[in-house]
Amino acid sequence: MANLFKIITYKIKDTGNYSISYEQIKQNLAEYQQKLRNPIMRYYDVNSLINYYKKYYPNVNTNSLISALLVKTFYWLNVHKKQLANAEMISYRMLSDILTPKMRNQYLGNYIAYVPVTMNANQSLIDIAQNIDAWVKEFRDTKLDVSQYSFLEFAIAKKLVGKKDDPISFTHTSFNNRRLFKKVNTLIGATFIEMIASINSEPLDLMGAMMNNKIIACTSLSNSNRLYLTFYPLIGSDQPSIDVADALALVITQLQQELPDKEMISKQVISSVA
Repeated sequence: MANLFKIITYKIKDTGNYSISYEQIKQNLAEYQQKLRNPIMRYYDVNSLINYYKKYYPNVNTNSLISALLVKTFYWLNVHKKQLANAEMISYRMLSDILTPKMRNQYLGNYIAYVPVTMNANQSLIDIAQNIDAWVKEFRDTKLDVSQYSFLEFAIAKKLVGKKDDPISFTHTSFNNRRLFKKVNTLIGATFIEMIASINSEPLDLMGAMMNNKIIACTSLSNSNRLYLTFYPLIGSDQPSIDVADALALVITQLQQELPDKEMISKQVISSVA
């Protein structure tokens, strides 16, 4: 009950209005179910950025850093594309895998929760990433992610989904394979390089469609620090997702140009490879 109270009262503050309206979903669902869609897939070189933060902030989780990049991206869009007031507060949902390795041998399917996160994007990238890290630790330590999963199951059963739209900008999920990253020659005769996927969805009904009315950014990071981005397809225009993909490229370029000691970092990376 304490966890449910925390979930319900957690402050979601976002003015971006990036979600697809329920009315638009109702109008476009039939067409969406018949139409072929082209996946949106982008690659970004984040090698200097990742190496810098690994060197100076080794305790920061890389996935939190990528989430922070997305927060900065939506902030950029709020300021430069939408010209919003109070543009710095970004709310989103982060995927949490609630199965332990032992439980994976017992259960089939995905047991995941999308836990709400609100960040002030008018901070440095590392400050945002550290704040995300702290919040992720809290919701795992207190099992808030499991409570969020149970809460969603309850809401679906009671048909509460689709009654009210959450004011969040996006959802972030990572689909890296840690085992293959650690042992790249696990597959006989092959060397693992990176995880890529084009994401698709086919809602069975209107409620299922309404549950995916947000931009869902799916990321993977290769061992050479190449960031891969794709999206769940939206019902309606692909333009909001394309805008995010384009803005992320600008944000990454700007942040890497602003890195201190970036020449030293690059030399260290080259010497370590040599």
